[in-house]
Amino acid sequence: MVDELANALAGGFPFLAGLPSWLVLIAANVIVAVAVILFITVYALGVIWAERKVSAHCQDRLGPMVVGGWHGWAQSIADAMKLLMKEDIVPALADKKLFVLAPVIVFSSGFAAFAALPFAGNLVASDLDIGLLYI
Repeated sequence: MVDELANALAGGFPFLAGLPSWLVLIAANVIVAVAVILFITVYALGVIWAERKVSAHCQDRLGPMVVGGWHGWAQSIADAMKLLMKEDIVPALADKKLFVLAPVIVFSSGFAAFAALPFAGNLVASDLDIGLLYI
């Protein structure tokens, strides 16, 4: 069963042919996960940029409209840099491990929903019979 699946995956990814079946399965899963993460990232960037443009237009704010030249494209980069440079403050009475792990848990649950979505006819991260219920 595992060898049949590995051979089918190697057919879809020709550069994986000739590798051991366990390595083909891991490599195929990593390739699909990276493709999904790239899709989510590009989609999020586009939607956030569009939402900022509409909000700025409605509220008559200049930042998202003119910063960086053409249609304020640099405002999102400036906001990302601001968020990355912020100091991580952990409340004194909080559980430090859980406080740091919470964003990973939230992202993982959202990312797991994409596992059941078919991206193409033969590009499905996980073929679930109850995919809609899973999502």
